[in-house]
Amino acid sequence: MAFAIILIGQKNEVKTMSNALSNISISSASTGLSKYVTNQWLGIHARSCGFIQRRGNLNPVKFVSALITAVGTPQKRDTIQAMVTEYNCQATKGEQICYKPLHNRLHREECVTFMATLVGRLQERVFTCSRRADADQLLERLQDNGIFIDDIYLHDGTYWKINENFAGKYPATRSAKKAELIEDTYEPDGSPAMKEAKFAQMGLQTTFSMKTGTITKICVTSATANETEYVRHGNGKRILHFMDAGYGSFSLLKQMDERGDHFITKLKSNSAAVIETATIDGSDFTDLFKGKKLTCKEFRTFRIKDHVDLTVNLSDGSHYRVIRFYSKKEHQARNFVTNLFAKEISPKTICSLYKIRWQIELLFKELKSGSNLTGVNTRVENIMLVMLFASLAAHFLKQLVAGDVTTLNGCRSSLYRLSVYSSTWLRNYIKAVFSGDLQTIKQIIKKLADAKSCFEQVKQSHLKHEAMKTLTSVYCYLFKSLDTKGFKKTTIEA
Repeated sequence: MAFAIILIGQKNEVKTMSNALSNISISSASTGLSKYVTNQWLGIHARSCGFIQRRGNLNPVKFVSALITAVGTPQKRDTIQAMVTEYNCQATKGEQICYKPLHNRLHREECVTFMATLVGRLQERVFTCSRRADADQLLERLQDNGIFIDDIYLHDGTYWKINENFAGKYPATRSAKKAELIEDTYEPDGSPAMKEAKFAQMGLQTTFSMKTGTITKICVTSATANETEYVRHGNGKRILHFMDAGYGSFSLLKQMDERGDHFITKLKSNSAAVIETATIDGSDFTDLFKGKKLTCKEFRTFRIKDHVDLTVNLSDGSHYRVIRFYSKKEHQARNFVTNLFAKEISPKTICSLYKIRWQIELLFKELKSGSNLTGVNTRVENIMLVMLFASLAAHFLKQLVAGDVTTLNGCRSSLYRLSVYSSTWLRNYIKAVFSGDLQTIKQIIKKLADAKSCFEQVKQSHLKHEAMKTLTSVYCYLFKSLDTKGFKKTTIEA
């Protein structure tokens, strides 16, 4: 599957850029990458896209290595000066560069194209190597219950703080700055005049695949963009989509239904849906609620802590299933809407399936805390995009390392921990990958695997497992609730 980064232009133009140690047995993720993204490939691509136009002092391999190391290491400040320092540490005496020449290189459109294609190349490698056994088992159980899907997509958006000069093109959803008082100036009504503070945010509308455990698409938009316009479909695959209430557009749900996809999303509290049937634990309450709206107080407060299984008609004439559940966090009833009508999929199973959506929030946590995707303060849009791609490149490299460490240890390593403490190994790993140094790659993976207690996933408390606040406990419940053939216990269940 090709990786796509969509850049929304100033005039709504859309551009798509796709894109002993000898006895150690590690997965082919890192070793294969060293053959997939070689220094020869980087040099050829740098020239083909126009980033390198003639022989000069800038080495494209060391440029990429320095850029990803400087931007993707959490302890470093992602500034151009940090990139210059990192580049000069790797360069020979005749290759060293000053601030202004590097700034000019980052400023160019060809640099954006160069980095975008590199990110696509790395993501393709992740797709080739990554496979989540737990997600495969879940898809198998769903198919046994009549839900034939090929993957589960999680959709959500996160925001990247950028320079306030971009407030016109990338307006923020909310302002963290208060309006400033203009001295000796008054409004017509006599009140003091206030200068509205500028605040800009870039929206990253993201699609995450549970089957491969990685990003499939990121759309770069303003923070105020309508996120429902950037939901990716499966390109011929049958997909189960999980989305939060912000994606509860009836037109979007109808499009998914017509494509043959399935979805589970939260309904907004003011959704105008009319109840057709209602059951609670197998008991029929249709006569009590038929023809009433979901917003009806009598319905919202009736046996508020019970799961209510409904069929409803939406205002556009669509016919869907709604599960009312009690939110302990909000202390009120909320609703899921889905087109999973199979009786084998109980209301509690629907609610448990939706808990998987939290994995995209953990992805954003890793991107921001582990790969420095928190924001950038530059007035040049191309430099801003190059730094975005460098952060994503660092994320995919760390994901490959996490997969290798997991394979070597036999237990799942924590991508977040590996990312946060990547300052100890990322620079040497990137240099080894681009130079094809398999011995150094194996040494780094071996050292990380030996530090098992530092990088393995933290064991969660029994209370969290009982409350199904961990992915393992959610999968365990789903495997049991969807078991129709008396499967042997999976590793997770055991």
